[in-house]
Amino acid sequence: MKKPELKLIIPPRSANTIPVQFSPNTLTSLRRVAKQRNVSCQTLIKIYVELGLRQDMDKLFSEDVLETAAKTIAQRFQSKNDITNLLDKIRG
Repeated sequence: MKKPELKLIIPPRSANTIPVQFSPNTLTSLRRVAKQRNVSCQTLIKIYVELGLRQDMDKLFSEDVLETAAKTIAQRFQSKNDITNLLDKIRG
């Protein structure tokens, strides 16, 4: 008996368009890198924005975790020195 063929259907994501202006030098550089990577200039810009945004969101998440940890630790420890030392260890 032949198995039915499975098809992956990915619904389109909604998107908003925003106008962005670049200096001529930046646009030239973007086009050059996009050509080298064999992608469109628009795709390259999306990659750069998403990469930078992901890094910033990771940093914000880490800061939120540290803030929550600091509040929790402050409830458990009386000594400000103990709190500072523990947070320094968490930060690495």
